[in-house]
Amino acid sequence: MTTVFVDVPGHERFMKNMLAGVGALDAALLVVAADQGWMPQTEEHFSVLKLLGIKHGVIALTRSDLASKDTLELVQLELEERIAATLLQSWPVVITSAVTGAGIDLLRKALANTLERSGTPQDRGRPRLWIDRSFSISGTGLVVTGTLTGGIVHQDMELNLFPGSATVRVRGLQIYEREVESVQPGTRVAINLAGLEREDVTRGSLLAAVGQARESTQFLVQIHTVRSIGIKISSRGAFHLHAGSGAWPMQLIPVSNSEIANTGHALIRIPVGLPLKMGDRFIVREVGRRTVVAGGQVLDPAPRGRLHELATKSQNLVAALKQGPHEKAQALLNIRECDSLLHLEIDSDGGKPEYSFVANEKAISEIALDKFSETVESTIRFFQAANPLRPGMPRASIATKSGIDPEIVDAVLSTTEDLIDNGRTVHTADFTGSLGSTETQAWNAARAVLTETSLAVPRASQIGLSPEVLHALIRSEELIRVAENLVYLPEQIDEVISGLKHLEDPFTVAEFRDTYAITRRQAVPLLEWLDANGWTIRQGNLRSVKKQPGPKKTDVPPQ
Repeated sequence: MTTVFVDVPGHERFMKNMLAGVGALDAALLVVAADQGWMPQTEEHFSVLKLLGIKHGVIALTRSDLASKDTLELVQLELEERIAATLLQSWPVVITSAVTGAGIDLLRKALANTLERSGTPQDRGRPRLWIDRSFSISGTGLVVTGTLTGGIVHQDMELNLFPGSATVRVRGLQIYEREVESVQPGTRVAINLAGLEREDVTRGSLLAAVGQARESTQFLVQIHTVRSIGIKISSRGAFHLHAGSGAWPMQLIPVSNSEIANTGHALIRIPVGLPLKMGDRFIVREVGRRTVVAGGQVLDPAPRGRLHELATKSQNLVAALKQGPHEKAQALLNIRECDSLLHLEIDSDGGKPEYSFVANEKAISEIALDKFSETVESTIRFFQAANPLRPGMPRASIATKSGIDPEIVDAVLSTTEDLIDNGRTVHTADFTGSLGSTETQAWNAARAVLTETSLAVPRASQIGLSPEVLHALIRSEELIRVAENLVYLPEQIDEVISGLKHLEDPFTVAEFRDTYAITRRQAVPLLEWLDANGWTIRQGNLRSVKKQPGPKKTDVPPQ
């Protein structure tokens, strides 16, 4: 692997340039002049290294030839005090002089050991490159530079360019002016992009593998203030967000308290979409002071909910920052309750939740599925209580009435045995439907009317039943619908079928009518019902009995 060194400016006036170059560091060399000691800009660079979580590095005390023995000793003591109880406490300190050559070999050895400890940058198949420079070359076109992380990039590979997520193609790759076919993560690289102009790309743009990043204009973050400012920060300040190689004006909104001291959680809003993921680190500079005041990590790249909800959610996401992509995806799903697998994969940098229900590429957390199930069931029970005679709640209206996404309703219905899905309607497993006392009295009276009239029954609309009760009785098969406005009791239909054996074959409508002592209004619908149910068959104006009715149970002789 090629070791890449990035030299960033130390002067406070060039802090913005410094921040653009340190986003992809694995290790750092912090330089302190032995004849000057720990300076304000040293403190600011120290704060940046701490906020970015740079674990490996070396501290070089330079210009030792210009410092007396006492001065050098005092500078060393101050240095130890400044880095005590921080990540930098374990960094080796090497005293050097470029003039005399003192300590230079020790510095080389310390740097080599540090790089070995930092390890090889991982190839996770998710390449990202924050662009820190872009320019045009005659005959070549647009060239961008940056430090590649996360995965390999090769010639002719398609990438997404953010902002905007435009698809671009890698025309060529160079490492230190040497043409290469592919580039490993952790490498400084120049990429020749096809189909773009110089004005299409600015510092802070991101190149990512197609479909592996998405933009957001607000982020839920864990934030730490720097020790040097000595004050709390709030939404009243004017700040810039530094992430990757870019900087953007931002609005800071604390989610737990009105101010943040030391550590807190906040919502950051920016005017342009930025493709950050969970765990990405950032720096916050105050515009007025022109100094670094805070930094931290992204908890949720696409937060939902109100501020008081985000305060609770932020606490639940902190532990996942130190875990892998799958754990991050699970943590995000747990607080989002439901989301697409693609969004969870992008926001967690390649993770997939382990404990979830997946339907149509959408994941639902186990806890949320239980909650949604309770909501759907209570919605259906409420409907059943108000409409006890209906077969169940119309399936199409469950999502609207419960306020739950239709896909989630589908997931609930496919995973619970407490709800019965009949296609068009859904009811609880214990739902039977029942008539009230008023409806029961009406039904008893209607049954008496039908019985008294034998088969010459009145129209269904004339037997004293409301449409709701009538439909309920038809569904329960206590009434049989023969035609739109004609119903019979089941025993009356049995009587009709039993009487078919007394008809001569074939027979006319008039003969059928006379046999059963009914009118044509009842005869024609009854014959059509018999045809449809396979008892008779029509041939012109005549009908024949297709299948003979068997004897009634009471007619069967004992065995």
